[in-house]
Amino acid sequence: MTARSRLVLFLLSASCLLGRLAAAEPSHGHGESPVAPDPHHVEAAPLHAAEPPHHGDTNANAVVTADPHHAAAPAHGETHAPAPAQHQPDAHGSAAADSHATGNGHGAVADSHAATAAHQPAAAHGSASGHHAEVDEHGIATAPDNPALLSGAPLESLMRLGESQAATGDHEGAITAYFQVLENHAPDDMEVQALIGLSQAYQALGERTRAVAILERLIKDHPGSPHTAKALLDAGRLHRALGADRLAMSRFYAVLQATLRIPDNTWVDRYRQLARTAQYEIAETHLRAGRYEEAERYFTRFSLLELADADKALGAFKVIEARSAAGRHEAVVNAVNRFVDQYPNNQHVPAALYAATTALRELGRADDALQQTFQLLQASTEEQSGDPNAWAYWQRRTGNELANTFFQRGEFAHARQIYDTLASLDDDPAWRLPANYQAALCRERLGLTEEAIAMYHNIVASVTDDSPAGIQEIGQMASWRITHLEDLERERSDISLLISSLPPEATTAATTP
Repeated sequence: MTARSRLVLFLLSASCLLGRLAAAEPSHGHGESPVAPDPHHVEAAPLHAAEPPHHGDTNANAVVTADPHHAAAPAHGETHAPAPAQHQPDAHGSAAADSHATGNGHGAVADSHAATAAHQPAAAHGSASGHHAEVDEHGIATAPDNPALLSGAPLESLMRLGESQAATGDHEGAITAYFQVLENHAPDDMEVQALIGLSQAYQALGERTRAVAILERLIKDHPGSPHTAKALLDAGRLHRALGADRLAMSRFYAVLQATLRIPDNTWVDRYRQLARTAQYEIAETHLRAGRYEEAERYFTRFSLLELADADKALGAFKVIEARSAAGRHEAVVNAVNRFVDQYPNNQHVPAALYAATTALRELGRADDALQQTFQLLQASTEEQSGDPNAWAYWQRRTGNELANTFFQRGEFAHARQIYDTLASLDDDPAWRLPANYQAALCRERLGLTEEAIAMYHNIVASVTDDSPAGIQEIGQMASWRITHLEDLERERSDISLLISSLPPEATTAATTP
């Protein structure tokens, strides 16, 4: 039996086994924080979104389908903002950064934390030479009908071909090249590299089950390879993405065991980083599975490791996220205060302030929540220098949610303050006009009719025939509000004139019970 045949049988049996194991995994709920409303669910708890959201996918993590650099327009009665792009710490020497990249010499591959679009392989895979690789009954690419490759091309050339095809996005061609390396009895080191490249190609195509089966083959056949620890880490992420949390945890713990056997001194730093990343992934798996107490404990331990400041800050922020998800609101407020004091310029500060605002709102401390919101909305340019896009997202989401809450509770004065501030964040009519409309509604409820009418007139004047449909709708609503308020004012005036024309006796009689 050829090496390829053995691999095909292994993939088939592994796929069936993984499917059964994933189906047997208990279901855990870890709600992502809906963002406008995607940046990421708006339940108070989880912040990661948007798989924002970094994680504060988030929450944040269901979000509005808008560009992360531009917040979506608030709708009538509610405004929303889009999720920011995920922001990770520096990849150099950063354990947390490694948890979001699975590159290993052949180029970075898609993060297993993010949903990958499903890919159905075509009936034929194109190769670099213009020939086509056939697909067997299991959907695995076979060697192409290419005499130049099948007549004994050097294995090094096949490896370079696979790498170049993967780099240019021809992942089907890369799969064909790597399979040919495996079929030609490559040396162990080259076989490991071919299996790694093959797994990455399948991941790039969204075929996670095949990708993890390839990694499991590498782990089984090459337990002593210095690349096995990284393969275990990547396999754990893929198992988790497939819903097999138990298998994922077993692989992450296996990384810790594997890193105890350092091949030589040149691998010391790399293995230390892999061990830290595995600890982070263990904590993250607990968090995603809804085991918030365990997640908090493991993230706390992670933060105590000898890490770069960015990774320590990430661990501290994940503790906030775990507490928020668990509904421990008072603990969230305390943790956020410590976090902001210790890491004032960290990229997660705006998401942490959002968590504190949400917790204060849930605790019924409306004035404190309002103060926290203004701290976020009025952040200086220097404070936002770390990641202006993330600040913009969390400012809009935080202000939007709190203003909507105040409005729904009838606290129109607080809501008006926030809507006015939100409108000043961006001159784009798609953001500014809906916020102005909400602020005008608040003025109506507060009896400031003239101010409300003036704001509605400004909205109508800002809408043109070329404005998007949503903006034109805002203009139409503002126009209707003007007509409604002016009619009310005329009715009040008519009633006042009528009352003033009546004799005093009639007025007294009308008001006497």
